[in-house]
Amino acid sequence: MTILRVLLGLFFLAVGLPKAAGPELFAAQVAAYQLVPSSLVTLVALVIPRLEVLIGVCLASGFLARSGALLAGALSLAFAMVTALTLVRGLQIDCGCLPVALPITWAHPLADLGLAGLAFLVLSQRRIPPGKVAKRR
Repeated sequence: MTILRVLLGLFFLAVGLPKAAGPELFAAQVAAYQLVPSSLVTLVALVIPRLEVLIGVCLASGFLARSGALLAGALSLAFAMVTALTLVRGLQIDCGCLPVALPITWAHPLADLGLAGLAFLVLSQRRIPPGKVAKRR
């Protein structure tokens, strides 16, 4: 399960770092969803990437990994709801999820649900204190 945790962390780092480095582009993508008041777009565009980076660091390093997994699952569920709502509303916009422009399709909420499932799988793992060996059941 350590491999899954680390890979999930690296994924969140890979999607969060480019957005954190270029918040202007991400702010435009956030605004395109038409869900956040214009007065809050910049704040959202600054917070989400930093949260993704924090989640990535926690998961990849193992420090506060369970908290990182919980946040990853919650954020992924939120993204799934937002992208599904965007599709239902008929908006044709880029998702803003990756450093490349990708139009939103039904694959996006499904992928976000998959990420949430992986995060909750990581969260569900028993915590083994350092120096102890897990017993087989």
